[in-house]
Amino acid sequence: MKLWLSLFVLSALALPVFSATVVAQDDQSGIQPSLVTVPIPEPEQTDKTGVTRAAIRQTLASLIATETKLREELVILRRQLPNAEDEIARADIEEEIITKRAELDQVSKRIEELATGIEASDYNLTSDQEFDLQTELQQLIEPFVSIMKSATEEARNIERLRRIEQNARAQKAVADRAVDGIETLIEDATEPVSKARLETLLKIWREKAQAAGDLAVSTERQLELKLSEQEDVTESSGAAIREFLSTRGRNLLYGFIAFGVVFVGLRLVGRGIGATQRKGTRRSFGRRLFQLVFAVLTVILAYVAMLSVFNSLNDWLLFGLGILLLLAVIWLVLKTLPSLIEQTTLLLNLGAVQEGERIMFNGVPFLVEKLDFYTNLSNPKLRGGHFTIPVSELSGFHSRPVAKDEVWFPTEEGDVVILEDERWGRIVFQSPEAVVMQDDGGSDITFETPAFLGLTPRNMSHGYRTESEFGVDYKHQAIATTDIPRIMAEDVRKDIERTFGAEKVRNVAVEFIRAGDSALIYEVEADMTGAAAWQWEEVMFALAKFATDSCTRNGWNIPFPHLSIHKLN
Repeated sequence: MKLWLSLFVLSALALPVFSATVVAQDDQSGIQPSLVTVPIPEPEQTDKTGVTRAAIRQTLASLIATETKLREELVILRRQLPNAEDEIARADIEEEIITKRAELDQVSKRIEELATGIEASDYNLTSDQEFDLQTELQQLIEPFVSIMKSATEEARNIERLRRIEQNARAQKAVADRAVDGIETLIEDATEPVSKARLETLLKIWREKAQAAGDLAVSTERQLELKLSEQEDVTESSGAAIREFLSTRGRNLLYGFIAFGVVFVGLRLVGRGIGATQRKGTRRSFGRRLFQLVFAVLTVILAYVAMLSVFNSLNDWLLFGLGILLLLAVIWLVLKTLPSLIEQTTLLLNLGAVQEGERIMFNGVPFLVEKLDFYTNLSNPKLRGGHFTIPVSELSGFHSRPVAKDEVWFPTEEGDVVILEDERWGRIVFQSPEAVVMQDDGGSDITFETPAFLGLTPRNMSHGYRTESEFGVDYKHQAIATTDIPRIMAEDVRKDIERTFGAEKVRNVAVEFIRAGDSALIYEVEADMTGAAAWQWEEVMFALAKFATDSCTRNGWNIPFPHLSIHKLN
């Protein structure tokens, strides 16, 4: 019925075109026009779709005739219903009545729409119309599934034939085993009744084996035919690529171009707005909020532009994939909502990490230079100490204000340090990841930067003090706290200045610290400048030597431990 109505409408619409063609052919036939003046009829009015009113009237007449005929058929079917012979006939009549009624409703609806030029959905607008998300998603995904189904139909048919062939051959093998077993029993059977029953079973299983074998052979032939019909892999792949580039690839390119134009354009606008801020000034909360909202809107509008291109090109596959990707992103956002809220507070400079403050990142101190989607961290004392990380990497960290004259790293390249484990050397390289120290033998020792800081390096390059303990005999007790410290300090100072250079010596002191078991103990101290950092070990050894030389020059005895033995009665 629908096909008939469509043909009728098309024929009605084609009448004016056919008439115009006939007139044009008559004009070209060479017949001279008559001198009689014939008034030219005005063009027939059309509706907003371009269909003439005559065509509408003809279609309406046809539809009304169809409606009348359907009503008459319904009356006849209703009269036949009570006189049905049995329940089956009655059910058939009821089903036919339902079908005719549906056709009648469809024709009546078409007549009303054709007469008024208004679809029923345009008028029946209700504010409480239910929204079924599942139905809407099904309608949205249906074109995508249909395209994928069509694209994989050939492969699925081949796989289906392979399964049928495998199952048929398996059934054939089972049936053959059953036939062999029954034949063995027939040979051993002695009773006629049992033998007859077995022969009946044998016939049945032979038929099953034959049917399974025929199915396997026919399916194999169909499979061979399908495989032979397939194009060469290279040719089919090339054709598929050419088709993709000429249709869907072109649409995809247009979508990406739309996304890129909107995204880049809005980003340039955002940078232009950000350029109005004076350099060196902190961004206010209002400016940060505006930039955050503008960045989110930039991505949304660019994505909407891409989907709009797919929609305008009627590419439902790409449009459906875009919607599915959008739903996946929304689901991901909902799953990561707590961390997203934390990152939002960071971007607004309201979180635990704030711009212009000091943060310990991976065990190393850094300055938060700029807090944004991509945050800039810096440490001026390290090679490669300026880098950018996503704001998500700052989750779980906290910062604090920078103190005045705060040190960003305990050493610089070229400094001499002593570590907590008594290893020492010169720093030749330091970065956020590693510190390389060269010992006095020339070997390079590499530390991870956090591990190096954990060894509490003592920087000798800004000056240092080295000490050495020294003992004098008790017989010099009278001058132990007066002359000995003063004279020894003068002697040691002269020797150190002569050995290492007076410009490297800040101070030398000798202090009496305690009375030992067999000697008076002094501490010899030498304060050196950073220029003598690489010689600190030599200075430490020299203190004991110069103190001994001072005792020798001044006649002070250096004691040795005494061992006393007491005899018990």
